Amino acid sequence: AAEGTAGCILAPFTPDINDTLETGAYQGAPVFYDTYLIVGPKEDPARVKHLGKYKAQDVLKHLSLLGQPFVHPASGSGLQEKINGLLQQAQLTAGDWYIEAADDGQQMLQTAQEKKGYAMISRENWALYGSGFPELEVLNQRLVGMVDQYYLLARPEEKEGEQSPDSAFLEWMKGDAARSIVEAYQEEGRQTPNFQLNEKDEVIEKPKEV
Repeated sequence: AAEGTAGCILAPFTPDINDTLETGAYQGAPVFYDTYLIVGPKEDPARVKHLGKYKAQDVLKHLSLLGQPFVHPASGSGLQEKINGLLQQAQLTAGDWYIEAADDGQQMLQTAQEKKGYAMISRENWALYGSGFPELEVLNQRLVGMVDQYYLLARPEEKEGEQSPDSAFLEWMKGDAARSIVEAYQEEGRQTPNFQLNEKDEVIEKPKEV
């Protein structure tokens, strides 16, 4: 993207995308999002399963007030950066309830199972490792604010009034035809990120507009 040679790029949102769009080399829009899961013991002593529309930071506050173990990855992962932000928003400090694991996947699940605690995990890592931890289950799939957004970047038209193929593809991806194809693909049982919904979707707390 930095060299401006690719026609279209699908990428997770980062501040660099704003910089890329400001140069004018690409135009873009959010087209997909993916949510994190919260997993925990099947008996669910904190009743997290019933907090489906709560903000993620409020779920953390709920766990801290109950003294329920919450397992998080070590510093350096993208997930831990998100969790740090949640702690700040909830004005929480780490205590005995807040337990560090070696990574954001297998080791985190291992620690959660051993401590009978809760953890937030990506869909990808749960698909990879979840079957190895039978005492844990997915309790919540739609935590408000725990979202990765994916942007489609496209090179703009070279001549004024002439839409480039890349720009046309971007517009098509934002429309109902593309949505229908992606949703049909999901109905076949294949795992994909969710199609970007509108700003009323309760999962996306503050959609990033560029």
